[in-house]
Amino acid sequence: EAVDSKQVELFIQGVERTSQLLVARGIKVLLLGDTPVLKRDPLDCLSSHVVPACDQSVARALPASTNQLVQLAGHDGIVRADLTRAICTDSVCPAVRSGQIVWRDRDHVTDSYAQLLTDMLGGLVKNTLQAP
Repeated sequence: EAVDSKQVELFIQGVERTSQLLVARGIKVLLLGDTPVLKRDPLDCLSSHVVPACDQSVARALPASTNQLVQLAGHDGIVRADLTRAICTDSVCPAVRSGQIVWRDRDHVTDSYAQLLTDMLGGLVKNTLQAP
């Protein structure tokens, strides 16, 4: 499902405007990158294939807004956190990782996999808030 470039542009403008308003008020901003968007539903794949057959390319799954958010995070007071590497490897987004089914659908992780990310996300928030 293709994302309209105008939608991405408007999304980035809204995030930038809101982030700048918060930073101007002394509030630190942590931008969480979107999860990868898979080309096919991993649960459908798991129901009829062996696990490795359901791995999908991470390069093809990165959201259209990824590069723009990286640039936006270069501004003072704005930090970007990308959980892609916690969900995917360098090359694939696996259907199963660390013994857990990762994906609930094409772009949402399961509750059980999200639990595995809780400490990491908490650390990111804490580090962002404590940074000078």
